[in-house]
Amino acid sequence: MMTLKKRKTGKNRKHILVTDSERNFLHSMEFILESDGYEVSVTDDGQEAIQMILEANERQPFDLLITDIKIKGLTGLELLDKLDELNICVPTFVMTSYGDKNLLVKLLRRGCCEYLDKPVDETDLIKRVRALLINNKTKKRRDV
Repeated sequence: MMTLKKRKTGKNRKHILVTDSERNFLHSMEFILESDGYEVSVTDDGQEAIQMILEANERQPFDLLITDIKIKGLTGLELLDKLDELNICVPTFVMTSYGDKNLLVKLLRRGCCEYLDKPVDETDLIKRVRALLINNKTKKRRDV
């Protein structure tokens, strides 16, 4: 088993929003990601996620959105559509127990960066989150 090193903490930490209908899963994700040095916000509601993203964009935008497909208020797909409608670009990682090939195609068409079936392996999750954030940083640098 690979040991994950804890990331530095401070005001330059990456901020991740996690949305999921399962409260226990939200708390587990919060613990795992905070243990790796990320600042983490959580919600079980898609409408609240939109509000949190809008408010964060006024200060410092979220660096990553991790969402399930089945959440209150909006589905994960509707959440992605709403972000697109509002012209908000945030890298998105979808984790779900309800996935199939058709869903994966829909997610990719909506710009989803990463997809993972539940249950989630902690080491795999952290490796994918780190890779997404590094790739997003590289893209931002190229866009400037």
